[in-house]
Amino acid sequence: MKSLRRGLDILGLFAERPRQDFAELAAATKLPRSSLYRFLAALEERGFVRHDPATGEYAPGVLLYRLGGANAWLHELRQAARAAMPALARQIGESVYLYARDGANRVCVEAAESGNGPIKHAMQPGSVFPLHAGASGKAILAFLPDAERARLVRTRVLRRFAPGTITRAEPLEAELEILGHPRLEVTLTSSAPVAFPAACSSAASV
Repeated sequence: MKSLRRGLDILGLFAERPRQDFAELAAATKLPRSSLYRFLAALEERGFVRHDPATGEYAPGVLLYRLGGANAWLHELRQAARAAMPALARQIGESVYLYARDGANRVCVEAAESGNGPIKHAMQPGSVFPLHAGASGKAILAFLPDAERARLVRTRVLRRFAPGTITRAEPLEAELEILGHPRLEVTLTSSAPVAFPAACSSAASV
């Protein structure tokens, strides 16, 4: 079981950064180089990761993409979003993004670019950001059960992404308390200081 957990931990690192070299993986896992090499070789052999000899970087393999595509819930969610998001982007003249919560992070699962305006704030599906940074993440946090929200805010390091990022639990909790009502949140984003995003949270399931 320990080997299985270590292998899964290695795969989990690619959720944060999809391309990493051996040194970066070694620093993150703190495994002996010989052990890490064996893990990566086994994962590559089975299609979970791939190695680019030109750059020395490792990335998710084809099998991981196939497994992701087999996620029925995510597939249905994306299909529903694709039916509505382009029209919404045209109507408001702004890009529209759909995020799903993944633990203490939010993952972009679908995007519809407006193509209007001088500011481009494009996010690709699969992009991962912490919940405390950005309007979308805070909209998700604000509607979590109190105990779960407190655990995420008080027990994790709130890393700064931009000058506007809230990095202390008390002011973040105060803002989330205000946002936890059926309304839009409009704020200076903490991932792109020149953009003005609006975000809302929904508990509806597909």
